[in-house]
Amino acid sequence: MHEGGFAVAAGVDGERTFERPDGTLIPVAPALPEWHGTNDHALVPTIARLAMAGVAIDTQTTTPRSDGEPFDLGWALDVLYVPAGTPATH
Repeated sequence: MHEGGFAVAAGVDGERTFERPDGTLIPVAPALPEWHGTNDHALVPTIARLAMAGVAIDTQTTTPRSDGEPFDLGWALDVLYVPAGTPATH
């Protein structure tokens, strides 16, 4: 996949599997935690601190880049991913 040696395979049931270049399976990521809004006990201190600064975060909030555009994950991966064995550049 994209010349990095990763592979995607579809089983007869339509389930997809993902493999690293060495053939080992990439495990399924756990489900994201549910958002419980401002009552989520783990986020109360952070939400309160942000509210004092005039910042509100909800389920529609996106992560802006420095130019105000939404974060482009594909671009970030293209820039940051270095296949194994590729010499590092500075």
